[in-house]
Amino acid sequence: MKTWIYNQLHWIIVIAIGLGFFAGYDFSHSKEDLVALVFGGIGLIGSFVLAFIVEKKKRSENQ
Repeated sequence: MKTWIYNQLHWIIVIAIGLGFFAGYDFSHSKEDLVALVFGGIGLIGSFVLAFIVEKKKRSENQ
């Protein structure tokens, strides 16, 4: 079980950041909420890109 968690940790982090991103937005239209939405979106996209790079590297090492 420990090795499975270690191997899938990058996807677990993306899911945790995504849940926090969507759960933390309260749909009020203030400037602070817009800034938080933009920075949260950048963080979510960045973590997804990093997870994709890690997965691509793992697959190329296995072949």
